Amino acid sequence: MFATPRLAATLAAAALLACSAPVEVRELPVERSFDIIGGLRAPSPELDHTGGLVYHVRESGATGLLCSATLIGPQTLATANHCVAPLATFARIGIDVTWVRGANYRSPDEELPLAGFIPSPLPDGGALGYGADVAVLHLERPAQVAPARVMPFSHELLGQSLVTIGFGVSSAAGASDGWRRIGRETVVATRGRIYEAMLGDFESFVEWQLTGATTSADAVTDPALAPAPAQLAALLAEYERWRLFEEYELYAGNAPGDTQSCEGDSGGPLGRFTPEGTFEVFGVVSGGANSARSQCDNGQVFATFGPEVFALLERERSWTSSSPAAAAAPLP
Repeated sequence: MFATPRLAATLAAAALLACSAPVEVRELPVERSFDIIGGLRAPSPELDHTGGLVYHVRESGATGLLCSATLIGPQTLATANHCVAPLATFARIGIDVTWVRGANYRSPDEELPLAGFIPSPLPDGGALGYGADVAVLHLERPAQVAPARVMPFSHELLGQSLVTIGFGVSSAAGASDGWRRIGRETVVATRGRIYEAMLGDFESFVEWQLTGATTSADAVTDPALAPAPAQLAALLAEYERWRLFEEYELYAGNAPGDTQSCEGDSGGPLGRFTPEGTFEVFGVVSGGANSARSQCDNGQVFATFGPEVFALLERERSWTSSSPAAAAAPLP
């Protein structure tokens, strides 16, 4: 997460998608929801390439959503690297994770066990400290749905309004009802300071750090708000330090009318539909920030398919259980 003590408690540590103003996307069959962060329910089977990663506790029978993930090959998923990080530990302590297909992860049309995973080739650095936050999951058997198409990162994505899909938090208060939702988020930055992309300038960053909000006041020069010189210098260091991992991260979701990815949406896709109906994926939800106003309302960092990640996805998307080489990290 963005590494400051206050933000460590407020940034969503392992997930993210919901949504903001209602949008229409390729006239897919969708139905409006009520208490949501601006998106639409998305029950269409055309979107079944995006499913939920669901955990099951063997001893108690408890179950819930871990993350979202997108099918990119017959038995291959793309998701966020931080979503796969606990899988080996989960398996050892009696927690299974499956990928479920369908409009609601609580009543799936298909549930597939995981065969193994391959973590990010670049796991450190970037705006959240997650590095290139993309990993591969392999399924024990093929899914009965057409996969999405992976696309390489490009700075030409800047300014584009792209589609987000996920199963996560769907209300400003943090509620979730299990439904898949679809929305749009505008790419605001593909390089540079994450706080500048999120808040606009250093003064707004200082005010946000001190009060949790931004106003017309000047938190740098106003005697009632301005921090001591040493604290201001420390804030400036934070502002300068945390930058997007170029070619492997972008920032989206804080343009007017944008929807908001939120907890549970980590690993869900950022993409677009082609005129032929194919869904192209450029990256996955990585992380973002909360505020007192809403669970998720400041946009999100997306982990994109930069050169090394794209090469990994291209190599692994044709994997099947009959392939000569098994997944790099099989589950215990």
